[in-house]
Amino acid sequence: MVMSMSFNGKIRRFDERAMGYLPKLRRAWLTPIMVVLTYSGSGMVWLSLTILFIALVKMNVRFTAEPVVLLSAMLGAFFSLISGQVLKAVFRRRRPWKVIPNHVILIKKPLDSSMPSTHASTAFALAFGLTLQGHPLAPFIWPWSLMVIFSRYYLGVHFPSDLAAGSLWGLVFGIFNYGRIVEWVLGIL
Repeated sequence: MVMSMSFNGKIRRFDERAMGYLPKLRRAWLTPIMVVLTYSGSGMVWLSLTILFIALVKMNVRFTAEPVVLLSAMLGAFFSLISGQVLKAVFRRRRPWKVIPNHVILIKKPLDSSMPSTHASTAFALAFGLTLQGHPLAPFIWPWSLMVIFSRYYLGVHFPSDLAAGSLWGLVFGIFNYGRIVEWVLGIL
């Protein structure tokens, strides 16, 4: 128990120190880019793209190589999002502005808990899933994924350990190939 508390204390100190670097890191020209990146990784964007991609597949419109692989990786990201929301309710970690006096965030305050970052879990699950399945979009998704994760720190809504936990959670769901589930769903639609 003492070791656990010591470890937790070290993580807390690291997180708070890292949040202290934000004012030095932020740039007026970079902030709008970070806002767009963070919103590009939101649940509503995921849902909209999934519906669009399913519709394109059903209409036999070729929009990417191996669309089932893409949808499989997106399903892994969806599973990480839903389960991540459950974990947030379990951990109930307070957001940085609730812990650090005078902490400034650069977007609307999220209402849910902080740990794990579901932006990080979904972005990482997608990139990792595409990579493991050999999809040609994987090299292009990785930079976006890492920037979405970084944007959550930059904008001040997550501690670095939230992002690490979210990325690890995304790894768990990115490992699996959900292609059979995707094919089954496409078959019943």
